[in-house]
Amino acid sequence: MRKSFTVFVSLVFLFHLSCKENTGKNENIPLTKPKAIEEISTENIDSLQYYLGKAIQKGNFKKAYQYQLKKHEVLNDSISEIQQKKLLDSLKLFAVKSNEIEHIAESHYKLGLYFKKQFVFDSSYYHFNTAKNHYLKIKDSLSVAKSLIKMGMIQSAKGDYLGCEQSVVEGISYLNENVKDIYKISAYNVLGYSSYDQRNYENAIYWYKKGIAIKPDANYIPALKTNMALAYRNLGNYKKAIEIYDDLFSEEKLLENPKSKARLYDNSGLTYFKIGEEDKALSLLKKGLSIREEINDVGGLVSSYLNLARFYKNKNRPLAKEYAEKGLQISLNPDDDLQALEILADLSNDKTEYLEQYIHIKDSIFEARKNATDQFAKIRYESKTNRETILNLQAEKARQELMLASEENRKIIFFLSSIFIIIVGLILFFVYRNQHHKKQKIAVLNTQSEISKRIHDEVANDVYQLMNAVEYNKTISTKDIIDRLEYIYMRTRAISREVNSEEITENYTENLKSLLESFQSEKINLFIQNLTPQLWDGISDALKLNCYRILQELLVNMKKHSNADLVVISFQKQTNFLEIKYRDNGKGLDKQPLQKNGFENVENRIEMNNGKLIFEPTHATGVEIIIQFPL
Repeated sequence: MRKSFTVFVSLVFLFHLSCKENTGKNENIPLTKPKAIEEISTENIDSLQYYLGKAIQKGNFKKAYQYQLKKHEVLNDSISEIQQKKLLDSLKLFAVKSNEIEHIAESHYKLGLYFKKQFVFDSSYYHFNTAKNHYLKIKDSLSVAKSLIKMGMIQSAKGDYLGCEQSVVEGISYLNENVKDIYKISAYNVLGYSSYDQRNYENAIYWYKKGIAIKPDANYIPALKTNMALAYRNLGNYKKAIEIYDDLFSEEKLLENPKSKARLYDNSGLTYFKIGEEDKALSLLKKGLSIREEINDVGGLVSSYLNLARFYKNKNRPLAKEYAEKGLQISLNPDDDLQALEILADLSNDKTEYLEQYIHIKDSIFEARKNATDQFAKIRYESKTNRETILNLQAEKARQELMLASEENRKIIFFLSSIFIIIVGLILFFVYRNQHHKKQKIAVLNTQSEISKRIHDEVANDVYQLMNAVEYNKTISTKDIIDRLEYIYMRTRAISREVNSEEITENYTENLKSLLESFQSEKINLFIQNLTPQLWDGISDALKLNCYRILQELLVNMKKHSNADLVVISFQKQTNFLEIKYRDNGKGLDKQPLQKNGFENVENRIEMNNGKLIFEPTHATGVEIIIQFPL
């Protein structure tokens, strides 16, 4: 009862605050209830306030939400930012009390718009993300898409370009064929300027063209064309950029907006400057500056000042410096600061001061963008924490119940299967990660196919045999199981090393020694001479890897074909070359078919590194091979 009373008092207090936000009319004016909320305007706002209070008193928060939403729509453009925030906080409270998911989602979406307008991007992103999650619950795909696109806009503004692309592409996937064109065009525009900010101008043009193709005559297409012209200019395709600008000068609605008109003059002026038409360029640049001064467009003035500084840099250096300093003085954007400092450094004899500022701002931008990326990821992660925790607890409980109900041999089979899956997953993960860094996606797929086949042929059969032994052979001992598991592990590790060149070269001497010693057995005595870490100082990873593969081929050949029981491998590093000597007491090469025992691969690898392969004559059985690589 006390809790209900407290909530009621809080709502009355909020209602009292809301009363102070009205237009200031006399409270004794007779109130007339409108026929519908949609009919309310600023002329009968007091009626709206009255019935909002009645809805709160009755506990009808669904109705209170509708009245508060209409109040926000009517008063939003005529009240202060603080009053807007109070209205939206009340709106969210009514949404929560109404227990209507659609209202909760909408209130968060409007708070996201409010904070975005105030440039409080972390709060804006949080509310858009929360709105998206609620819209997902009611399967409102359009609103999900709108929320994701807004999140992408914020991520792009804060430099989280990868996150931006992920959010917008996900948003596009929720847009069906029946939605208004503006949403898809907006999404492609966001992807375009995100690519532009990363200086991927060709990709930016691709996205702008996709947006324009949806509805070329739409009112908002000139904005995309303007952005696309900038991308063409930065690619050096000035002719195409000027074609677009000349076309835009015929767009009457674009020219009706002073900011858009000034931007068109400024951008086209700089483009004409790039092709050497300086008189026309200066005229356009000054027209853009004049409009921006008249409407006090601070952001636009910075662009005009910097473009005029570029124009005068090689003609009137003092004037160019004056314009660059003006731009730096009023700039509110760190990217504009960098451009201004870069121009000033070019114009100054002593560049130290400007370069120090440039480096400081550059580092600050990098740190801010990194923090923004982490922060956005954290917000999305935390919004899923409760649901994931519940699912994890349920999964853990089910797993425990299954283990308790299983027989002993079923437990072991499950355990072995888990190990097998983990091993396969780890191998695929490391291979994929290494190949991804090298941007060789096709090679990754081929490697994974090869690994899958080898795992199936060399590991899966052993696991299956062990599982059968555990299930049907009641006499098998724990020691036998452990020994066979260890053997499977060693086989898997060997496969991993064979496909992972980075792992081989990372601790090369130990890995090479481990490879050589793996061929030693009761029947084969193997001696290694002069293998030290210092031997490989200054030698490239590519040559190290080839030496590893060559010795592996020789030893495999020895084991399969030569019947040797003594192998000696020695290493020597001279001033100009690296020498490896291999000798065994097997059958010798004259009794082995060279093309079928691995020597073809050995010869190819040696030729690839401009090396020499020398076969030394031996009086006894066996073979002696000298391999030399130039350093």
